[in-house]
Amino acid sequence: MIDRLVKLEIGGSVQKVRLCARLDGLPPILIVQAGPGLPLLNEVTRFQERFRLEEDFLVAYWDQRGCGDASRRDAECVSFERQTDDLCFVAQWLKTETGQKPSLFGVSVGATICLQAAERLSSVITSIVAVSADLDASASDSSAESFLKRRMSREKFARVAKKIVSPINPADFQLRARLLSDFGGFERGKNFGKQSYEMVVSLIRGYGLAGAVRSLRNMNAVQRKLLPELSTLNLFTDWPRPTMPIHYVFGQKDPLCPPSSIESLSSVVKESDTLTLLPDASHMAHFDEVAAVRSVIARMHMKTLKFRRNLVEKILEGSKAVTWRLFDDKDLRVGDRLEMVDSEDGTRFAEADIVALEEKPLGTVSDDDLAENGYRDRDEVLEVNRKLYGERVTAETLVKIVRFRLQKPDDLAG
Repeated sequence: MIDRLVKLEIGGSVQKVRLCARLDGLPPILIVQAGPGLPLLNEVTRFQERFRLEEDFLVAYWDQRGCGDASRRDAECVSFERQTDDLCFVAQWLKTETGQKPSLFGVSVGATICLQAAERLSSVITSIVAVSADLDASASDSSAESFLKRRMSREKFARVAKKIVSPINPADFQLRARLLSDFGGFERGKNFGKQSYEMVVSLIRGYGLAGAVRSLRNMNAVQRKLLPELSTLNLFTDWPRPTMPIHYVFGQKDPLCPPSSIESLSSVVKESDTLTLLPDASHMAHFDEVAAVRSVIARMHMKTLKFRRNLVEKILEGSKAVTWRLFDDKDLRVGDRLEMVDSEDGTRFAEADIVALEEKPLGTVSDDDLAENGYRDRDEVLEVNRKLYGERVTAETLVKIVRFRLQKPDDLAG
């Protein structure tokens, strides 16, 4: 089990990253928290209990500049440009630290920062899951205003309208958050009081009493700096064009994400991107529909292996649980989740985990290896694989002997 806290010096600030995984070598994923100003290290237990990402990934929980138990100075020197620069630094550090390209899992304004950094990270990360990304502040503000108008009396709305339509200070921003939460716009089944109580408890558990006080102070300071910038945000005016796939997730009951933004997004996504709409989810879609969002994350990291039709039935009945792979271009590793596909029609027939892997020259495979994979002798191994890969196959060619375990339906439910 991996669980360690790392302190990084980034542009004059000290930022903390907690790394968690069930075993070494799992693909890294960096979580970029919602906000602005919300810490993440206090939420680690909640993420672990709900998502169980550590079973399949090395999860990096990152407290952004000025968030959590950071110094007052760090909280007062934030900007979207700096947060984006910091994300690029942490992503590059995580790639160097693990020897693997990480993916990003961003929520709300955290997802926005991921999108802003995406072009710069094209050679650093594999993909992005962007949940409830803030795309167009003006459209978001109008949508939130309409949402509250429909649910509040005319008199009550009139009293708060000037403060909540486009909040640029922490008090007004938090007032709108309270109203949206109380009407079910943030997280299903939780009003603002319950959310605030849970947050304070988690802050005390995560940072101690004094650290919790500093975290709340920093939240206000970060919001004071970032809200004026956020109020003018419109990614559609200069849409990022990264090369990696981006997987967008939105709740259709999110008052901060109007249908007009989804329509605009549909016109700019590229072929490798995906868009998932969750009918019953609100702004915190990842907590409202954990299984659905976890499925998006898992599929993002699956490695596809194709099998001939005559092997599909054997795999499904459990009589075949090993495959040989030459010239591995997928960097197969223990712990990888596999998507198994029928090579004849492209149908996905199963998911599996790699549980063991051995690499050796073809000429040194054992008699047990040959029998397990249905070969008579080493000459047949060379003959069969030369038909597939050409004359470049020799006795010195490395083969990866991959052992896998099929996922049960309960496992797939996440």
